[in-house]
Amino acid sequence: MNKSVLFFVVTVFLASCNESKKTKSEPKKTQWEFKETIKLPQEVRPLSIAIEDGEIWLSDPRQNRVLKINRKGELLDSITGLQRPMNIDFFEGKLYIPEYLSDRVLVIAENTKGTLAHADQLNAPASVDLTSSQMAIADFYNHRIVLKNENSEVVVGKEGNGPGEFHYPTDVKLYKNQIYIADAYNNRVQVFDDKGIFKAIIGDDSGIKVASGLDVTENTIVVTDQENNRVLIFDLDGKLVQLLTKKINYPTDVFLTQKELWVANFKANELTIFQKK
Repeated sequence: MNKSVLFFVVTVFLASCNESKKTKSEPKKTQWEFKETIKLPQEVRPLSIAIEDGEIWLSDPRQNRVLKINRKGELLDSITGLQRPMNIDFFEGKLYIPEYLSDRVLVIAENTKGTLAHADQLNAPASVDLTSSQMAIADFYNHRIVLKNENSEVVVGKEGNGPGEFHYPTDVKLYKNQIYIADAYNNRVQVFDDKGIFKAIIGDDSGIKVASGLDVTENTIVVTDQENNRVLIFDLDGKLVQLLTKKINYPTDVFLTQKELWVANFKANELTIFQKK
């Protein structure tokens, strides 16, 4: 069975076998309200969102491409011929594209294209995130995070369901000397320090069913609850403060700006935007 078929078999099987836990923590206050929906062309299936300096990029693994759109959802540019692009990052004018089928991360800058080098072979990279000093890659089938510093490369985690272990990590974010991982089929978020030392688990009592995407800002952690059609908002202590369900259909990624929260609705070929109250 090839990797393309296996990915969907694993996804369907694990989602169907995973029973939601009862929610023990309840939201405390409302921070975000629905603002608008951006409808995309019918053939677009948005998996991931990356925004920088007003430029909006989406990965579309169904069509093996990455798209640039405007606020109206109109297509402005595209990078085609990719091999299932996953959770992308746009950092300092460069677009970083993990390719699930080719086991590599592409770097696109203006008219140039390169590939990141790694000490160990990746197996279906699902996400990449960068800061000025670090890069983190979610290595999906190896059940780990590859953390790259300027002169070193560290492997974080292994397969399992205990603290510091992963079951198909799909998204990773670096924020203020912490690493946040969407531990998809363990239905939770895990937090590590910038050396790869385990710190905390978030959301394991919130009834999540496939934690596929996340984003982090100064006081907020946002997580997609893919199979339950929800987006969960936590504070940095891991307390659930809000549930978003309006205009959400199979959410696979979220992106936080200063005043807005963007949600990629994979099955609805649209983006939903929430704003701060």
